[in-house]
Amino acid sequence: MKDQIFKVGGYLRLSNEDGDNRQSESIDNQLSILKQYLEKHKELVLVETYIDDGYTGMNYDRDSFKRMMRDVDIGKINTIITKDLSRLGRDQVETSRLIKKDFIIRKIRYIAIDDNIDTFSEEQNDIVVPFRILFNDFYSQDISVKIKAALNSKRRNGEFIGAFAPYGYQKDENNNNRLVPDEEAAEIVRRIYQMFSQGFGKMKIARLLNQEGILCPTEYKWKKNHKYRNSKKLDSTTYWTYSTIHRILNNEVYIGHMVQHKQEKISYNLKQNRSVPQEKHIIVHNTHEPIIELDTFKTVQKLLTSKNRNIGLNQNVTMYAGLLKCGDCGRRLAKTVMKTKAGNMTYYKCGSYKQYGKEACSSHSIREDILNDIVLSAIKEEAKLALKQKDIDVLKKISYHKPKYDEAAKLSEIEKELADLQQEKVNMLRMLAKGTISEKDYLSFQKEMEKEQQRYREAESKLKDKQARKEYKPTQHERWFLHFINYIDIEEITREVLIALVDEINIFEDKQLEITFKFKSPFLLDN
Repeated sequence: MKDQIFKVGGYLRLSNEDGDNRQSESIDNQLSILKQYLEKHKELVLVETYIDDGYTGMNYDRDSFKRMMRDVDIGKINTIITKDLSRLGRDQVETSRLIKKDFIIRKIRYIAIDDNIDTFSEEQNDIVVPFRILFNDFYSQDISVKIKAALNSKRRNGEFIGAFAPYGYQKDENNNNRLVPDEEAAEIVRRIYQMFSQGFGKMKIARLLNQEGILCPTEYKWKKNHKYRNSKKLDSTTYWTYSTIHRILNNEVYIGHMVQHKQEKISYNLKQNRSVPQEKHIIVHNTHEPIIELDTFKTVQKLLTSKNRNIGLNQNVTMYAGLLKCGDCGRRLAKTVMKTKAGNMTYYKCGSYKQYGKEACSSHSIREDILNDIVLSAIKEEAKLALKQKDIDVLKKISYHKPKYDEAAKLSEIEKELADLQQEKVNMLRMLAKGTISEKDYLSFQKEMEKEQQRYREAESKLKDKQARKEYKPTQHERWFLHFINYIDIEEITREVLIALVDEINIFEDKQLEITFKFKSPFLLDN
């Protein structure tokens, strides 16, 4: 064997698991031992040195190791030398398979200097290798237990041990284990809580933040620190999502409590993590300055857990939300407030025009007070045409109480929300086709929209079941008449009136309005 020339790849590895042995196991020390060994064995010719600094020995997902094995496959090297067996790896199963199978198949000679292991030696004692591998595995397990205990001790002391602070906070410059507010992000967190308290749904909050171009937590952290990575995030997702809003609304860190140990490794020798049951989370109260007031947090938690929450009924920020659309491009009209000498004036403009300019559509602008007058006039005119005395006489015989903002109104609101979500999916599909968003972004949003749609459908089903149990079921025609009886003497437009009577309002470029009443044909008016 001394007459044969072996092309050597020297493999050096160092990681945090080496603990107190880091100095003796340093890359420089390993390299020195390798060179001394090669000087005594002239048949071994060093071709290249492969270094993995900062990589665990519990798996073989290491850049230089994988490069070394590729060089073996192309014939660049045929021998691997390490200081000892632990430098190659510490995992019992994988290291045994590597030596007993992969090295034999590839015809690789393996030498571990300090452990006196040489797979091509006739004097090699085969029983030594398995015991050495087992010892290294036990060592890693012992180190893992000690590290876990040390980290849990820090957690119970209320010290933050994460690599990156939660969104809304940053690490104290003088103490990496303490959190202080990051005011730029903290303001967004406060706004999210405020919007949810006012009735905005999680999906709507996400969409609004995206429309305003506010960086999502992952993008914001990456901007502040380029090393940040989110393992749960799709590679190119740059959006706020339903799940992100949900996590922020549930996180006690924002009221000054340190909540840690939410996840843990499945095993000391595996990369994968698993969720820890909530009762096993490590929570320490009042460890840092709160971003959210305790009363606000409690209110939000009640809203999150309330089974009777009226989905969608309080989520609209304008009276015409979901009803007012551009008659030419089909996009919803957006609310705009302009300052004038007479005070603030509210207008509605085409969403396409507002977002993309005149190349997409024209403004279709209309003042809110003018719109109110037109809609009110249309309702009264429709009532005059429809409510003949004989119809009223018939309806008086029906044992049906005057409806308020009850199941019928709730159903109408839910149906409108479902239609809006469907339109949003269409808009996202168009953006995908134009290349504005990536396919991964589209699939992520589609998944969350489907969850939101399912919530509304479940609420819709429950309301319909409740209505079905009523003693009398009026026909659609009768329901329409009943609505007009209730609102025949109205003097102003309210959200309740619109939901009860109006299906859709389209505004066209020529200033013509098309009002579609529930159960009736469109009612046309010129502006």
